[in-house]
Amino acid sequence: MIVLSIDTSGVDCSACLYDSAGDVVLGEVTQNIGKGHAELLMGIINDALGQASLTLDAVEKIGVTIGPGSFTGIRVGVAAARGFAL
Repeated sequence: MIVLSIDTSGVDCSACLYDSAGDVVLGEVTQNIGKGHAELLMGIINDALGQASLTLDAVEKIGVTIGPGSFTGIRVGVAAARGFAL
């Protein structure tokens, strides 16, 4: 199962693609940005997908950090996960 994990709760903005069947990280990108998660998150996810040589259609599960952390950062991550799920 391919899992996309998103963390926007702190000063880092991170995305990781993980293959649970093979227990291997396929791609991961982390940037220490402080603020501005909304502006950079989609690019970070796209870069992680590129490292994994996958498209968003290959993702079967989405995990997102829900805290503790910055309310605005958490809201950005949860909104992105919900949008992808739709």
